[in-house]
Amino acid sequence: ISGHLFEGMIKQGANDDNGWESWIVPRNHQTEEQQLQTAWIHRAWGTGSDIEVVANLVFALTIYDQERFAAAIERGISFLLDSHENTYCWKSTWYFGSYYGTYVSLRALCAAGAPPDTIERSISFLEGSRRPDGGWALEGEPSSALQTALALLALSIASHYLGYDPDTR
Repeated sequence: ISGHLFEGMIKQGANDDNGWESWIVPRNHQTEEQQLQTAWIHRAWGTGSDIEVVANLVFALTIYDQERFAAAIERGISFLLDSHENTYCWKSTWYFGSYYGTYVSLRALCAAGAPPDTIERSISFLEGSRRPDGGWALEGEPSSALQTALALLALSIASHYLGYDPDTR
């Protein structure tokens, strides 16, 4: 993916909430397929910024060229910092539960140098939501390998960012 494509996505899809529109569809000269996609976006899926989409874009911009995309990264970080609703977990739009959104948000926040207190509070959320069996789960369900893996990825990234071993806390 080229830097020009990133620049186009950032410019075209900016929203007032500091995020970006999740759907990337041309505004003009749409093919028949793109017109159908646009209709379904408005009819069923909805528009707006999705936490996991913004987090993945911020992470991509950070590892691609942090200097070149500094303003966009800052914008996306602001969106993420405003989106955890004082729970220090991030709920996904397209993935059920808190652990995928938290993982990708922490990955983006840590890569971009976010405030350590936010990362620490997110670690507290993750540690506090661990089940007695040592795993993580969606609400009302038993621990699962997927939710546990996502929580452990988030803990690993956050712990590394803060400079400590998660097994010694």
